[in-house]
Amino acid sequence: MYMIVLYKKVKLIIVFSLLSTLLMGCWDNRDVSELSIVSAIGIDKDSSGKLELTIQVIKPSIARAKAEGSNEVAYWTYSAMGETVFEALRNMLTIIDNKPFLSQIQLLVIHEEVAVEGISEVIDFFERDHEARRRTHILIAKGVKAKDILKAKSE
Repeated sequence: MYMIVLYKKVKLIIVFSLLSTLLMGCWDNRDVSELSIVSAIGIDKDSSGKLELTIQVIKPSIARAKAEGSNEVAYWTYSAMGETVFEALRNMLTIIDNKPFLSQIQLLVIHEEVAVEGISEVIDFFERDHEARRRTHILIAKGVKAKDILKAKSE
């Protein structure tokens, strides 16, 4: 009797072990070519009061181009409008193919007009977003649009 119960327990342990190894894996893995990796975001406000969100998307093939001596810029810059940061980010999908991947953001540039009217909503969005980094550098752009800062050429 004891051997039968022990046999059933061992059999169950083996079955669960096999099932757990089959169910493990990279179920949420996304290829780099399927991502639009965002390195910087700029937030401005237009004359109608809508937010203009500008993102820098890293070009995935730039390392090969730089090795061959190309002077090509390492990123693309895109802009979209919206009432909120979330809406502007979703409207970005009409411009770029892939959903913006926010986990590599290094810089957040906020125009002074947006900051004066209420920076808390902008910061709240990035704090609550599950992809955004908590160690992003935040700059307030005084006298210049955040979009212009992100479009500036640098090495």
